[in-house]
Amino acid sequence: MAEIEELETKVADLGVLVAQALEIASYHAREHGDEGHDPFTHSDVKGHSHHHAITFLAGAVITWTNMTAALAEAFGVTTVHRLKFDLSGFHQARIIVNVQAAGHSTPALIRGQYSTDESSWAYLDGTSAPSVDISATGTKVSGWVDLVAAAQDDVFLRIVGLDGDGIVDPQFGLIAIEVR
Repeated sequence: MAEIEELETKVADLGVLVAQALEIASYHAREHGDEGHDPFTHSDVKGHSHHHAITFLAGAVITWTNMTAALAEAFGVTTVHRLKFDLSGFHQARIIVNVQAAGHSTPALIRGQYSTDESSWAYLDGTSAPSVDISATGTKVSGWVDLVAAAQDDVFLRIVGLDGDGIVDPQFGLIAIEVR
């Protein structure tokens, strides 16, 4: 009988410890903007990773020859660098671009867009972002933007550029969109 009581006490103590750990983790999540996510796995209730990088270009350096002022799909080639990604459960995005050779000083920009049908495209925040200035070399990271509701679905993604001058040829080693 004493062994059962001792075991019940240990189980009760363990329950208290787990409850305290969950309370601490929940407090940490609230303080760092992670509410709605599992504090231990950093997954939301649908099982999505808290942060996820969607890579469009990595590895070899690629040149965007004669990047134009008009909005154009990555490298002036349509459909090649499009991806399908389920953004359900994600609420924010930012773009990360490693610029190896700078674009035009206007400044030239790289941005991310989404579509549900690959014919109508919109910016992830509903206006013009995420977006980075590529007029200087280095790793460029936009601020986090809130995804519009329509983007929080299984959507197509693409990278676009604008404000080049039709002469300067920027080069890139990485282009990715990170979501959380």
